[in-house]
Parts: sequence; structure tokens; C-alpha cells
Amino acid sequence: MKLNFLQNLFGKAKRGSSESGHQDFTLEEPTSDTKILLERAKKKTKSKNYQGALDDINSILSIEPNSINAYMERSTIKGKLKDSIGSKEDLDTAGVLLKKMDRGLKAHDKGLEKFNESDYKGAIKHFNDAISNGIVLGQTYHLRGLSKRYIEDFRGALIDLSKVIDSFPEYGEIFEVYYIRGKIKYHKLDDIDGALEDFNEAISLN
Repeated sequence: MKLNFLQNLFGKAKRGSSESGHQDFTLEEPTSDTKILLERAKKKTKSKNYQGALDDINSILSIEPNSINAYMERSTIKGKLKDSIGSKEDLDTAGVLLKKMDRGLKAHDKGLEKFNESDYKGAIKHFNDAISNGIVLGQTYHLRGLSKRYIEDFRGALIDLSKVIDSFPEYGEIFEVYYIRGKIKYHKLDDIDGALEDFNEAISLN
């Protein structure tokens, strides 16, 4: 009977904490993956855990300060919290970033066009504009690196190709990036050991 009493007592306590509107505390794995953080924030918003959602969104913005999705989600959360001013500010910021991204994508396309025309200086100019407008793509750095190589800015090319390797390991043309970087190291910078490492990596990837 005593056991039944304790079970009933703890059962009521658990139900009471749930029914009183308190959020259940679930252990969350720490993560710096912004996609996971965004999905987690959306789930928390649906379950009305607005503070938890805000924490996740703020974590995203500390990693990716120009995340349009994060600003839009935070605008939604602030709207739920009746913070109309904060909601509008975040929505306006998302709009500004969206326009900036549009300019960046257009600059990238112009850079690609100039590259295909063998106008490498023109390509570099447009790729610079794309990057300054927040476009972070493996292809942008790859083609800018190739353009610099063709105008014999070998150290500049090496920086861009290394950026692709360090930041975009899943890039579809990564084996070519290693190969070209190896050629620059071997023929232009007299870095035979570095060239061999890059050639070996290119072979293993292709």
C-alpha cells in the first residue's frame, strides 16, 4: 500500500508539472550545425517554447551573421511574443540580406560569363563583387583561383584554391582543385613535397 501511495504521489507530481505549462527539459546535444539549430528552433516555436527557440536562432546568428532564414524565423518568434518592433526589424534585415544575395548571385553569373570568354581580369572583378555580397560558393573561389592563375597571380590562386579545399571538401570538382594547386606548387613555387601531396590526393579522389 505504501508503494502504491508513492507511485501515485510521483505520478501526480509528474502530471502536475506537465499540466502547469512548464516545458519538459530534454537534454540536447550541443551543435554548431546551423541546419540542426534552425529545425530545432522551428519545433520549439511550434511547441511555444519561444525562449528556447530564440536561443537556438541567436546561436545560428553568432555562427552565420547573415543567415536570412534565421532572421525570418526570429521575426516569427518575436511576432508570437507580441514584439512587433523587433519582428519588423528582423524582417527588414532579412529583406536587405536577400537583396544583397541577389546582387551577389548576379555578380557570380557575370564572373562565370567573363571566365568562359577568357576575360580573367573581368571574371576576378565580378567574383570579388559576389564574395563581398556574401556569396560563399566553392565554384566562386575555384574559378577566381583559376583566373588568377591565368594572369600569373600564382600566390593569389593558391589562396583561393586552398579556400575551396578547406571550406568546401564536398565540392564536385575538388579533385581538379587539388591537381591545379599541385601544378602551381610544383612549377611556380618549387614546393615539390606539397605538390606530391596534392597530386596524390587528386588521384585518390578521381
